[in-house]
Amino acid sequence: MLVAGEASGDLHGAALCHALRELDPSCRLFGMGGARMAAEGMKILVDVTARAVTGGSEAFGQVPRLYRAYRELRSVLEGPERPAVLVLIDFPEFNLRLARAARRARVPVVYFIPPQVWAWRGGRVRTIRRVVSLVLAVFP
Repeated sequence: MLVAGEASGDLHGAALCHALRELDPSCRLFGMGGARMAAEGMKILVDVTARAVTGGSEAFGQVPRLYRAYRELRSVLEGPERPAVLVLIDFPEFNLRLARAARRARVPVVYFIPPQVWAWRGGRVRTIRRVVSLVLAVFP
């Protein structure tokens, strides 16, 4: 299961989906993303294009939708067809919460393009260490 929460994550997620399909054409890709990830063969459970946020005040209006998205993805993690791995792409506020749910469900978590802890909150390092199995950073 892959989770990208905004346009740049959808772009990077699409490249990742493409690479995964090249390695294993039979792999099952599903999760939260947009048109680019869908174009690379991912089944979209939660469409991020309906959740685009450009400013702080807009974010407050998205809280109910994001919470529904979180609940839907958490139910997949806890369900009978839970994924072999959860791949998170950027979008830290949402994705770190989902990583905790994945850990409780015993689903390994890969964080592709994790939050830049030096630029945001240093305390995230402890959270990432606790709930993420593998970090794939594009910048040091």
